[in-house]
Amino acid sequence: MSMAIRHKHQRIVAALASDIRVGRLRRGSRLPGEHALASRFDVSRNTVRQALAALADQGLIATHSGRGSFVTFD
Repeated sequence: MSMAIRHKHQRIVAALASDIRVGRLRRGSRLPGEHALASRFDVSRNTVRQALAALADQGLIATHSGRGSFVTFD
């Protein structure tokens, strides 16, 4: 498998992680909701959830049920 081929959620992780690390999304910022992210990246909400879980595993965000996902990386 080529390195250029990625799972859809990895493309979202890469884009949002980059935005967080360069400061476009700052600590405490709320990420767009699942519907908005699904629309932006043209994927399902399940794919967005996978991406958000991966970002949380990397320590970049925290997700709070009913409130959303927030940047925790400083």
